[in-house]
Amino acid sequence: MTSTVEICNLALVRLGVRTINSLAEGSSQSIHCDLLFEPTRDALLRMVPWRFATARQTLAQLTEPAPAEWSYAYQLPSDGLAARYVEPAAGVGATVDATGTSPAIASLPNVATPKYEVRGRVLLTHQPDAVLIYTARVEDPTQFEPLFVEALACKLAAELAMPLLSDREMRNLMMRDFQIVMSSAMAANNRDAPARIDRAADWIAGRI
Repeated sequence: MTSTVEICNLALVRLGVRTINSLAEGSSQSIHCDLLFEPTRDALLRMVPWRFATARQTLAQLTEPAPAEWSYAYQLPSDGLAARYVEPAAGVGATVDATGTSPAIASLPNVATPKYEVRGRVLLTHQPDAVLIYTARVEDPTQFEPLFVEALACKLAAELAMPLLSDREMRNLMMRDFQIVMSSAMAANNRDAPARIDRAADWIAGRI
C-alpha cells in the first residue's frame, strides 16, 4: 500500500540520502519532504488529466451576475485543481475544453461548443446548467496510479536536490528522469482514456 512516506523515500533513495520513518521526525529530510510533498503532488496533478483524479460535478451558479461578455458564472469545485471540459447537464454531446475544441465531437454536425474561462475560483461560460469535468485534488496515495507515483518521486527528488544536497547537477539529472517517466505516463494515460468523456463512464461515475 503506497503512502506519503514511501513516496518521499523513493525520492530520497534517488538522491542517495537517508530515508525517513515519518514526516514529523524532525530530520532535514522529513522537514523538506513535508514542505514540498503537497505542492509537488498538486502541480503534477495539474499537468495531465490523470484518469484516477478525474471528477465530474454539476456546478453551482453564483447569485451575482456574470461579466457582460459571459452568460453564466459558476463556483468551481472546492477540490478542483484544473478544469478540463464543460458539458450540459442533459448529457454528452457538447463537451469542450476552454478553447471550445473537442476532438471527440469535431466530426458531429450541429453540436454546440460552449467555451469557458476560469477566473480565480469562478468559471464563466455561456453554458446553462453546466457540468464540469475536472482534475481533483487526490490526497490519498493509495489512489495514485503506479506511473503517477514514479513521476511524483522523480519530481520530488528534483525539488529536494538543492535544499538537501545543494547539487544542481543532481537536480538536472532528476528532472531528466522525471521527463522520461512523464512521457510514458502521458502515453499510457492517453492510451487508456475513453474516446470521449461520457457521463456514464465508470471512472467518472465513481466521483459524481
